[in-house]
Amino acid sequence: MGRFGSGNFILYLASQIDATTVTECLHTFCKSCIVKHLEDANTCPECEDMIHQSHPLDYIAFDRTMQDLVRNRRSSSCLLLLLL
Repeated sequence: MGRFGSGNFILYLASQIDATTVTECLHTFCKSCIVKHLEDANTCPECEDMIHQSHPLDYIAFDRTMQDLVRNRRSSSCLLLLLL
């Protein structure tokens, strides 16, 4: 699958994002987005590196630093990140 469909994607981070980082490549996503992606794939949606062949959910973790950055930088109801 890769990259949440075809080509580049846009990720909207709302106030309840639960920033979650892939421990293998350090890319960060909204928890619900990465969990949904990992239901069908075992790769990072950004770089397409394999996270883990059979248990990719064991290799993601809450990222307090990124969560704090998003919370502190949010000037409206959501922050728009373009991941190219």
